[in-house]
Order: sequence, then C-alpha cells, then structure tokens
Amino acid sequence: MTGAGIFAPVPASDSDFCTILLARLCKLPREFFSAMPAKDYAKLTQGVSSFLLL
Repeated sequence: MTGAGIFAPVPASDSDFCTILLARLCKLPREFFSAMPAKDYAKLTQGVSSFLLL
C-alpha cells in the first residue's frame, strides 16, 4: 500500500493509509500531517483507524 514497500493486510491499520484519508477529508496536503508533532499525528491516525475498524 505504501511507497516504502510496506504491506498492511488491513488498510485501516496502516498509518500512511489513514493519513491519505485524513488529508483528503480535510482538503490539506499529506505533508501537513507529516509535519505535525508525533503525539498529534498518532492521535489523528489512530482516530481514523478506529473509525474505520468499527
């Protein structure tokens, strides 16, 4: 799924996939989220992942 050759069998568990979705929903570039502090980035991607897995 990701450019680094990492494959996640469940895309919702992949933080890069969650970042792509988040960027599309917020209409912001992916780099905006990549530049965030790790704590905020993890909280957002985990929130998207939790939403998708429910």
